[in-house]
Amino acid sequence: MSSSLLFLGDSFTAGYGLFPEQSMTALIQKDILAEGKDLRVIAAGVSGDTTADALARLPRYLLKENVIEHAVIELGTNDFFQGFPVSTMRENFKRIVLTIRKFDSRIQIFLMQMKILPGSGESKAYESMFGELSAEFGLVLLPFPFSGVIGHPELNLSDGVHPNAKGTEIVAANVWNSLRLHL
Repeated sequence: MSSSLLFLGDSFTAGYGLFPEQSMTALIQKDILAEGKDLRVIAAGVSGDTTADALARLPRYLLKENVIEHAVIELGTNDFFQGFPVSTMRENFKRIVLTIRKFDSRIQIFLMQMKILPGSGESKAYESMFGELSAEFGLVLLPFPFSGVIGHPELNLSDGVHPNAKGTEIVAANVWNSLRLHL
């Protein structure tokens, strides 16, 4: 039985506005197969999810038959824009990590660094939270995945927030180039 790589996230993980085969997780699954790795991606992204939402649905993926070896957490943006305090997000991230570790302490956990667009409000505490959590819990911090996409309207959907198919290819490549070093 092959092992799994769980992606727990929001609309970016879910592939908002894209066909399923254009999503970041589908593209990363192709990269995994191209490298001959026996690793199945579990796409657990839901558009609009906050850290609390993801924490609530996490147990449905933590099943013995999923044989999860790695987990990527891509969350926080919706919390920020809904005005949740960083302390609340931090606590939810902590509970997500502890829930995964309670299920299987051998699972390698990755946390995606998220950033907020300039002018979106106070973001310093939010952005530094990811590095602090990674250090505190021994997580692998993946670099901000949207480098090369943010600020390029031709790589985003008409909402100006979510990457289009071409932008998602860049995001997936950014994530894969960091992730593959640890798999």
